[in-house]
Amino acid sequence: MGLLLVGALLALPFVVVSLGNELRDLADNHRLTHEHAVAPDSHTYLRLEVTKLDEVEETLSVRLTGHHLCQPCSFQHRLTLYSIATTPTGQRAEGVPPSVSITLPASADTISQTVHLPVSGNLSSYPFDTYRLWLGVALDQIDRDGTRRPLTAEEARSRLYIEVRDDVPRLEMRTPHALDPDAVQPTRTRLPYVGAFALTFDRPLYMQLLVPLVLCLMAAASWYTATVRSPRDALGDVGRTLLGVWGVRALLLGNLPPNVTAVDGVLLLLIVGILFVASARVTRDLYDEARPSKG
Repeated sequence: MGLLLVGALLALPFVVVSLGNELRDLADNHRLTHEHAVAPDSHTYLRLEVTKLDEVEETLSVRLTGHHLCQPCSFQHRLTLYSIATTPTGQRAEGVPPSVSITLPASADTISQTVHLPVSGNLSSYPFDTYRLWLGVALDQIDRDGTRRPLTAEEARSRLYIEVRDDVPRLEMRTPHALDPDAVQPTRTRLPYVGAFALTFDRPLYMQLLVPLVLCLMAAASWYTATVRSPRDALGDVGRTLLGVWGVRALLLGNLPPNVTAVDGVLLLLIVGILFVASARVTRDLYDEARPSKG
């Protein structure tokens, strides 16, 4: 218990700073593409606001906002966002990855749309889980006769400006970095990426510190209840202790479904340990009372 208290005191400053940053919403807009000082008459500005990450379904909800100018234009543009498949071994997918597209008219228009893209991650390692999205971007020009021509990266440089912002609660986005579009191509086809970017999401520092600390403190308090107090008192406190364990689970995991994280396994082992120790002590106490005394 002394070591746990010392650890809690040492972690407290980091927890306060991290939690303060989370409450103040210090998320920045990260520019993904190069932006000229003066935008040309025909260009598209797009902001990707990451609003939700479903850890169970492994999907990312992105709100697209911005504007599109095309003066004068005799063609449309189609913007496609790809969720490039990623694996721990770096193996590339064979076919076309999942994608969403929006059509930009041959005039001025505003952009407001919400899309969903798959991500890769591992919820079982919560609160040390990490989620990754390799975002591929393609821009096509569609003529009046329906002919589609993919724009090159050089052509898209002066026409497409993209920023991304993280608005997901209980997750933080690392600073995005560009990927080599040729290095993330599928193995059996080729896609006209004008850019590819790595977006990575982690739990904030205060969660990575508080969740293990709370679990350890809860385990220590429960073990004290089951072993140090008298057997009859411990048996009476078991119910309250189990309710406390379930309350801790709701505090740490929020609305996540049961049995999807390692935290659930730790709490289940804690409950089994409490019940086993309390039952063993009560059984021994009853046996000592029922055993006939000598002499």
